[in-house]
Amino acid sequence: SAAEIAAQLDTANPDAATVLDRMLRLLAAFSVVTSSLRSLPDGGSERVYGLAPVCKSGVEHIGGDMYASVPPADAIFMKFTMHTASDEDCLRVLKNCHAALPDNGKVVGCEYLVP
Repeated sequence: SAAEIAAQLDTANPDAATVLDRMLRLLAAFSVVTSSLRSLPDGGSERVYGLAPVCKSGVEHIGGDMYASVPPADAIFMKFTMHTASDEDCLRVLKNCHAALPDNGKVVGCEYLVP
């Protein structure tokens, strides 16, 4: 529910749940999220939200040890993983990625740069 989500946010706005509920209702109107009513123990109800199929882009998150092996994939996305690794470890990971990808596969690395 919007109230459950708002409770996890770092905000002092007492209307955060209401504002968030309005945003989620707008997204539900365009089928970005789903919405349904949930009955509460006191007899009331609240609107709950979930991800619509459009939000589920076919990306599968797979855990594991990339230094040991990487499972086969069409693309591999790594975020903030290589900046603390040694050159040898980076090379090992990239070789594992190369072995896991088809000929037209891609490795996407997302790292921060400090000037």
